[in-house]
Amino acid sequence: MESLKSCIDSLKTPFLSQAEISAFSEKMLGFLFSSDKRKLEKQKEKEITQAEDEEVEEDEIEQIEEEEKLEEEVQVGIANVLGVLFKTHREQTVELANYILREIIPKTLKPGLSESAHRLAIYILVDMVEFLSPYFKDKWDDFFSVLINFAAHPANPIRQAAAYGLGVFAQQTTKDVFPKYSPDMNLNLIKSVEVPIGKEKVKEYQMCQDNAVASIGKAIQAHPEGVADLPDMLAYWFSHLPLRADKEEAKMQHDLLADIVLASPDQLVKGLDQLKHLLRVFGDIVNREKICSKETRGKIRRFLEVLKGQEMFQKNWQNIQEGLSSEQIGRLSELMA
Repeated sequence: MESLKSCIDSLKTPFLSQAEISAFSEKMLGFLFSSDKRKLEKQKEKEITQAEDEEVEEDEIEQIEEEEKLEEEVQVGIANVLGVLFKTHREQTVELANYILREIIPKTLKPGLSESAHRLAIYILVDMVEFLSPYFKDKWDDFFSVLINFAAHPANPIRQAAAYGLGVFAQQTTKDVFPKYSPDMNLNLIKSVEVPIGKEKVKEYQMCQDNAVASIGKAIQAHPEGVADLPDMLAYWFSHLPLRADKEEAKMQHDLLADIVLASPDQLVKGLDQLKHLLRVFGDIVNREKICSKETRGKIRRFLEVLKGQEMFQKNWQNIQEGLSSEQIGRLSELMA
């Protein structure tokens, strides 16, 4: 499925006719339904095995569970293929998207279904939001309700998908209507960030947090005049930087931070404490290419050139250094030289 997705994506422009889209999507949905049927059969098999044999071997159950996970991976792969189809054949896929919204999404979002079913539905919805937004403005409220409903879900993969989706939603929402969504978006993204770690690996938990923090940043960037309680949200977003786990999101958010302090540093730097935090962030990221692009490094350099001429910085540089590691001081000093 990943190879198929990459192949479609690499061609960029639409290359399938409407008839071919219909035939191809019918195949994909057929694969999805078949996979779901196999997964349900595996679940029943596990239940029957456990009920009939109290001394069932652990490896037998593990084998069934492994087969279930494989089916989940197949379904995510199908969702990704549908997403790239929305991306490359936008208007031609509206009929397919409507069918999915009508026949598949309501079933996969039912309470009590597996986490993988909910995640699958969110993946597909987010791709619709990103690539088909002009065709589904009448369903915008419904899309938003799904995303905020799952943004603070205890299951990490579901929460991450929904939190990421809210950032995409902010980017695709027009400026005239975004303010009505902003209060609930703020509330649920903060809840998402603050869900305590569960059984997932630390890196997976941090990836999820990074996506929620990044979505706050995306909303601020897309709607600087439409975000409710903007000063508080800016401060909250800033306090959770730098991002480290999700490298792609980290690069974008660190570049946004550099843009903000270059254009209007007073938005974030209210006093010495905020300046210390800003320099800790910059000192931490500036030489890490995976989370700080060359362009962002250049912006940080320009900011520091202005900063070092300011009286507050000159008077407090020694104090500021006490809160920095030797590595951070070295990186900042190199840029200010």
